[in-house]
Amino acid sequence: MSVPRTGAGGGGAGKLGARGAARPPSGGRSALRSGADPACAALRTPFPRRRGPPRAGCGTGRREVSGTGVTSIVGGPYRSGSGPSTSRGERMIFITAKFRVLPESADRWPEITREFTEATRAEPGCLWFDWSRSVEDPAEYVLVEAFRDDEAGAAHVQSEHFKKAQQTLPPHLAATPRIVNTTIPQDDWSLLGEMAVPERG
Repeated sequence: MSVPRTGAGGGGAGKLGARGAARPPSGGRSALRSGADPACAALRTPFPRRRGPPRAGCGTGRREVSGTGVTSIVGGPYRSGSGPSTSRGERMIFITAKFRVLPESADRWPEITREFTEATRAEPGCLWFDWSRSVEDPAEYVLVEAFRDDEAGAAHVQSEHFKKAQQTLPPHLAATPRIVNTTIPQDDWSLLGEMAVPERG
């Protein structure tokens, strides 16, 4: 069961944030990876970013899926240019985190997180912030979130609603959340060409 949201990219606030906001010394992405975010609490050290060409077999080409007009990325992970790219060549922060909620709080988790969720979605630099509930384990929720760039990440971790969530959410959790945190050179979802759906008449 997915938690409903109001509008994409921060409740309709748009994807363009304040330009010229001072960036903290640690940077937005570093702050998100430091464990300050409830979604990042399990992460204590930054993930090294792999440089150089992709591994053999990863993102090795593109092909059009017959009859759909959708371009598929062949071989796995996306490379630069494989999805909707940002107008200024920036890399958005993309995070997926699993929250194991106490049984007595599991059904109320959407309400428990509502204030934090709505405030985060209203941030100018938030691209999306979506909760889903596992169909196999009702005590597990998955958060998928994205921020426009380092400045947006910094604004998120410095916000008052973020600081409040650090105090109010952990008491409802059974364990420290687990996280995957990365950056990618696009600002929206790409189409999954391998499962392209033809236009319905």
